[in-house]
Amino acid sequence: KISLKPCTLPLLPRRPTMSSAAAGDEELDPHCLEVLDSLARLSDFVDQQVEWQRERAKKRLTINQFLDENENEWAILDNMCRMRPWALNRDTPFPYPFKEATREMREAGERLWIGDTEASLAEEERPSARGEAPNEVLVNIVPTEEYPPAQRVLLFAPEFGASSSYSAEAWSELRPKGRVDVWVVTWQGWQDFEGMIREVYRWVATFADGVSTVWFGHSMGAIVMYECLRRMHRHQAPCLPVAAFVSGCPAPHLFQEEYKPCDAHPWLGRIKISYDFEKITPEQREALGRDFSMHLEHEVEENVQAQHFYGIRPPAPGSWYASEKLGATPKLRPAQQRSVMSDLQLMKTYRFSEGGDLAKAVLIPLVVLRSDEDELVSEEASRAWAGYTSSTLDVF
Repeated sequence: KISLKPCTLPLLPRRPTMSSAAAGDEELDPHCLEVLDSLARLSDFVDQQVEWQRERAKKRLTINQFLDENENEWAILDNMCRMRPWALNRDTPFPYPFKEATREMREAGERLWIGDTEASLAEEERPSARGEAPNEVLVNIVPTEEYPPAQRVLLFAPEFGASSSYSAEAWSELRPKGRVDVWVVTWQGWQDFEGMIREVYRWVATFADGVSTVWFGHSMGAIVMYECLRRMHRHQAPCLPVAAFVSGCPAPHLFQEEYKPCDAHPWLGRIKISYDFEKITPEQREALGRDFSMHLEHEVEENVQAQHFYGIRPPAPGSWYASEKLGATPKLRPAQQRSVMSDLQLMKTYRFSEGGDLAKAVLIPLVVLRSDEDELVSEEASRAWAGYTSSTLDVF
């Protein structure tokens, strides 16, 4: 029900109302004129709201964006249902049907929808430039039993990283326990930064449920996080985080000058092909796990690894083989080797640029973390993040 009391309606410019002259010699009841005037104001208000919603849709939402958001929510709910004790076909995701249905409508002659352009439709059909990678761009390492969750955390993997760069066991301890949805954003697999950030941002922007969210980026992952934030501001996205944490990374304009892992580890610069990984020493492989959060695994069967983890001696026969393998420093899997090579190439292509439609300063608070033992990031380079937020900055 809509109240027609003039005091409840917004103060908008009045439309011409009926006067005594328009009605001839007979004057209308003043109460009728008051009602007509209120209806005219209400009509103006509705027209303005419709136009505002139309413009907002054009700026923020294309049909591709809507379908991406809808597919993400569909996948989350599908995974949640398949985790239930009563679920059947737990290993078979229920396919999302509406992208294919929309494609069929377009082929049948459906015209452009609000927010769509020929360029946005072409973007949907553009094939991904991503090569082989350790896992999908978005990996839910700590799911919740209810949707929407109380809070959400997005962890941006460091260079050479994967979803295993962050411990699901450790992050599952966040409070309120069991109600914090934790995802890892894996940007490995590309060799060009601009191509990568265009695709990764599209994945990150699929969270449209308005859940209170915090982002965390480590090393090069912090740069990927920052560039996603810049693009999110101009699209009025509902998934804008309330704060972002930068860990072990210089400010963007100093990244190429300051962050040089190949200087700290010269052997990284000699890696060009997969065979080069056979030449690195056990100490160098340990450095990949220690300094770049790479999760290395032994080349033995999964059940033997589990036995080793729990201190169970491998059964004979073959125990000598397993013991020898488990006693050695773990090696990189082929997918990890490809990530190292592609990330080394991609990091060279990043250049911070200011101007255009991408603002330098993000609108949310930034928290910068740095270890005193970090040889790649100076304290000055950490504090230089101060120019990259219009809100507060804390450095620890």
